[in-house]
Amino acid sequence: MVAEKGALPVKQDKFEVVPCGDRNENYVDQIISNIKDVDIVHIQHEYGIYKFDDRLPTLLKRLKTERKRTIITIHCITPFQLAKGEVLMMAENCVKKIAALADEVIVHLESQKAILERLGIPSEKIHIIPHGTELSNEAKKNSRLRLNLPEEGKIMTVFGFINPFKDLDVSLEVLKEVKEEVKEVYLFIAWGLPPGASKKS
Repeated sequence: MVAEKGALPVKQDKFEVVPCGDRNENYVDQIISNIKDVDIVHIQHEYGIYKFDDRLPTLLKRLKTERKRTIITIHCITPFQLAKGEVLMMAENCVKKIAALADEVIVHLESQKAILERLGIPSEKIHIIPHGTELSNEAKKNSRLRLNLPEEGKIMTVFGFINPFKDLDVSLEVLKEVKEEVKEVYLFIAWGLPPGASKKS
């Protein structure tokens, strides 16, 4: 596994973590030099790491030149209609470019697949793997108490890193609408800021 500088280097029997590259530098050559002996490269895409510039498309082109098979998991696809701010308006163009360059694309939702298909990505190369979560047998009452949530009522949950492009305001609008029919309902935002984000952002 090639990870960002600062990650803990690990070397075990069939698993290795190699810290190299930095999201603030040109990481393409650093990654290429650390994956000489691999056949398949699986990239976990996240806007905060790969940004909207040309480095990731360049990496994917280089991998193709080196005959490496590429899989990219795109965790978040912001539709053009919901994008806010000039940078986020580039989100669809960014995912279109990287999805077109990859051999296979993994997304978590049918709606994400539909966006990629609308952008011209062939359906047969898009695979849906629902976002995994650890299931718990803990009693609902205990969980709510531990998380400081009300014992009664319905809980709506939004999870993942908090970013402006996640449109949390949409969740608040939905909460308002749900409250018209379900009086005792709460919105629980589970997670926090992405690595490297300032509290101000």
